[in-house]
Amino acid sequence: MLYRLGRAAMEEGKYGEAIQKLIEVLKLYDATLMRPYRSYYDCVQDLRRCMLALGNYSIV
Repeated sequence: MLYRLGRAAMEEGKYGEAIQKLIEVLKLYDATLMRPYRSYYDCVQDLRRCMLALGNYSIV
């Protein structure tokens, strides 16, 4: 569910919000997933896309 919220925020251009949600998902995955990590990999790639979209900007 969190992943879908992060993905939806990313598609709406709300990259800061998407990054927060995707990081929450990755923390959950770190605690619970076992190999193979397809869901983890998909989440990391979406997080990467958000960071690329933000470029060199810093959100504080």
